[in-house]
Amino acid sequence: MIAFRRTAIATALVGLTVLSAAAPATASAQLAARASFPSGCASTTGYSDEGGYSGRLTVCFTEDTRYDGNVGAWVPASADSVEGRCWQKRITYNERNCKFSAKLTLKKDGQHVWTENRQLTTDYLHSGATTIRDNWRCRGEGTYSLTLHDISMLVENGGIANTWERVHPKDVTVTAKGC
Repeated sequence: MIAFRRTAIATALVGLTVLSAAAPATASAQLAARASFPSGCASTTGYSDEGGYSGRLTVCFTEDTRYDGNVGAWVPASADSVEGRCWQKRITYNERNCKFSAKLTLKKDGQHVWTENRQLTTDYLHSGATTIRDNWRCRGEGTYSLTLHDISMLVENGGIANTWERVHPKDVTVTAKGC
């Protein structure tokens, strides 16, 4: 009788060990295994009226992490980024700081989800700051699109302090499947 119990207990422990080895160790690992976030980028470039200045905006679906209090861990998260880069043409193009503001709209399967403001004054020379990033919550599998619109963009004039030249980038949309 004692030998039977030892055999049964040993068999049960081996079974539990095999089951636990097959399962992800944490809830964040389970989320990472399931997540398939949208990815991709699209750019738009605008020029000043006289053509001496240009600015490019790039909007992307990206991936980031966020802290999930329910899980008690950092988990993968869907995210977006908007990068601004500007140049002044002299003999060659020289990179300059720029200011931009725009609206960013997220749609899923053609349905409006949210619209938020994005703005930044870049500082490529000192801090390297050219990009805004933000997390957002996926709403299930589908086709997602990010549209950057109502864009205002200024390029720093390299020769005159506190003078900014306007450039005119067009609206831009990136579309991808995911979540």
